[in-house]
Amino acid sequence: MQTSRKQANSYQDKIIAELENSSTTTRGYNIWTDFERDILKKYYPTKDVQVIAKVLNRPVQQIRIQVSNMGIKKVGKNHEKIS
Repeated sequence: MQTSRKQANSYQDKIIAELENSSTTTRGYNIWTDFERDILKKYYPTKDVQVIAKVLNRPVQQIRIQVSNMGIKKVGKNHEKIS
């Protein structure tokens, strides 16, 4: 199932709103903040990784490495949720 552009923009708007309302800022690619990890826990299982990478200003590969380290998996067709 593909995510429509309208849905992707809606997800991006929600994530951006959360980022803008946070007092936490990204301190560089090598350091992950608690807020960023919370975003990954909340959105990675069901949202597009490219949208998350864009709003967190991190490369997609870095997002994938971090979620792997955290044990977060995609949910949906052909995916099993692991908390």
